[in-house]
Amino acid sequence: MIKAIILLALLGLFACEEELDDTRIYGKADISQALAIGTWRISQYIDSGTDKTGSFSGYSFTFHVNGTLSAIKGSSAVYGNWSVTDSLGDDNPGGLDLNISFTAPAIFEDPSDDWDIKYVSNQRVELEHVSGGNGGTDILKFEKN
Repeated sequence: MIKAIILLALLGLFACEEELDDTRIYGKADISQALAIGTWRISQYIDSGTDKTGSFSGYSFTFHVNGTLSAIKGSSAVYGNWSVTDSLGDDNPGGLDLNISFTAPAIFEDPSDDWDIKYVSNQRVELEHVSGGNGGTDILKFEKN
């Protein structure tokens, strides 16, 4: 009986620990710090209704504290920049933006934008951007490796 109680308590502890890892993070400095820990992968990228997630399969993204961003896949590396800023547009009033900038190759030009931050935790990041050209909504999600 005591073993069963201990086992249940341990299972509850591990379940709570997992929940804490995915607790939402607020604030520019805290979001920047969370992004700069570990490596990330794109778990979803929808460009105006077109799923382009597969284009980034195998890439590991690192948000460096100096504002540079690297995407590594095997021996291939792509570099850019990133920052978290106050939202200046009226599509995310009072919110924060994650600004991502790559200049090449062409597939990395698509996610280069100022993304409205919808959700950030130590395990995942959810971003959205309403395209100025066609009014389509783009969705970009990162998950911790």
